[in-house]
Amino acid sequence: MRQRRRKSYNARRDRVRRISNHKKAIIIAVFTLLVTVFSVILGNCLGQTVKEQEKNELESPSPERIRYETLSDVRVNAKYFDISEISYTPVATIERWAALGRTSVSLTVRRTSGKLNYNSEIAKALGKDETSGLDIRELIGTFDDNNIHVSGIFESSFMFNTEGLNDVYSAYEIQLVGELHSAGVDDILISGLKIDSENIETALDFLYDIRSKYKDAVIGVSMPYGVASSESGSYVAYMLSGVCDYIALDLSDVYESGELTERISDSVYYISRYDARILLDSSLGTAVEILEELGIGNWQYVN
Repeated sequence: MRQRRRKSYNARRDRVRRISNHKKAIIIAVFTLLVTVFSVILGNCLGQTVKEQEKNELESPSPERIRYETLSDVRVNAKYFDISEISYTPVATIERWAALGRTSVSLTVRRTSGKLNYNSEIAKALGKDETSGLDIRELIGTFDDNNIHVSGIFESSFMFNTEGLNDVYSAYEIQLVGELHSAGVDDILISGLKIDSENIETALDFLYDIRSKYKDAVIGVSMPYGVASSESGSYVAYMLSGVCDYIALDLSDVYESGELTERISDSVYYISRYDARILLDSSLGTAVEILEELGIGNWQYVN
């Protein structure tokens, strides 16, 4: 009796095992099929994505500008130097500045009106009555003899001229920048450009043409606070950093200490990311003191 029961039990156990093994085989087969199907689908998706990327790359225009990745390490503490006040006795005036320990100076070399504060051979050759009698090479040479760095403020205006003549006026301004570079101006700060999101491409082309033509020139660009504080500010700064040596944050329209501190606080990104030079109005007597307290040592007076 016991043997019959044992045989019956063993038969049931073997049947359960066979069913269990059969289920396992089915589960493994189904799992393998699902993995295969998933792999095929994933492969097709990835293949389609790659094809779309390749298609986009082929359809996208190649960039016309080469990006300059390295910003200049030029840093200044430049007080404003009015050329009109030194045109008669430049040597004595500059030597007095050197005696005060000044190592850099800010000069306006061109006004938005087109007026040049020096004797320009290029302007004269084009019959433009825009020059003064100051010999820029002699002036810069005197600064150089006294180990004073010269930052020349060049107020561009070609983007405000009659539509259709921008190329003509920009070519003229580019030649003037080259003349200043040749005269020995240590760095040239371009201001007056429209660099909002709608006009940035024209400004970038202009700056790129300067960099391409005068590779050894140190070129900076003024960035208005209004642009810096806009939604497109970080994009504009990134694009500018690829075609110029430094970015200068223009805070020269600030005349109160509290407002200057607030704007500096709002502009930490540009100061830390691009070591932006701060442009100031000399009428704010506490400006330099405020910057020094904030640990900022790269500034320039623009008037």
